[in-house]
Order: sequence, then C-alpha cells, then structure tokens
Amino acid sequence: KAHLRLFVDGDLSWLLRDDARGVLAYERVLGEQRAVVAFNVSDSPAEFSVAAEGRYRVVFPAGGSVTDTGGALKVQLPRRTARVWIRE
Repeated sequence: KAHLRLFVDGDLSWLLRDDARGVLAYERVLGEQRAVVAFNVSDSPAEFSVAAEGRYRVVFPAGGSVTDTGGALKVQLPRRTARVWIRE
C-alpha cells in the first residue's frame, strides 16, 4: 500500500518480453519513485538482467534484500514466480 500511486498512476515501460522463455519485466515510474516487476511463467528457472540505476529492495515477496544495481538489475526467478523491486 505504501507505493499504491506508483502502481496506479506511474508510467509503464516494458523492459523484457520473451514469450519463448516465459518471462516478462516492466518498470513503473512516478516522479522519483521507481519499481521493477518481473514474472517467470515457465516451468524452468529464469535468469536475465534489465537496465536499472540505483539501489533496489525486493518488496515482493516481503522481506527481500537490497541490491546496488550498477546499471543492471540481475534477476533470478524460480519457475512460476514473480518479484517486485522498489528503488530506495
């Protein structure tokens, strides 16, 4: 709920759409707020990276770690999962 306006009103940009691998990633931006959302709908683990600057915290599932991206957020998703990162 802390980032509701970001997900409702924020601009959406597709970062990755790969039907063959079953992965999707997008970014929501509202002012200085940013979120990256990634899905893996396949039956295999997925690994990829998307452009992202700054420090991001995993907020879904809750209690995730903080990553300093260095320009690219490295994503590792188990099969049939999703992750959400919010820039700090």
